[in-house]
Amino acid sequence: MSISEEMQRTTITMQMKIEAMQKELDAMQMRMRNGGKMNWNYLYIVVFCVVSYMCGKSSQ
Repeated sequence: MSISEEMQRTTITMQMKIEAMQKELDAMQMRMRNGGKMNWNYLYIVVFCVVSYMCGKSSQ
């Protein structure tokens, strides 16, 4: 398998993961509108950690 093919596959899986995360974020925003406030800084930290973790796993 060539490098470009592997890159394409990695990109596709990343896109799928990002889309799933966006859906989760949308659901969280809906919940927050219904049920009060949440700490946004905490949410951003969690998202950042998940994204960097995924990038680290896919690059190995």
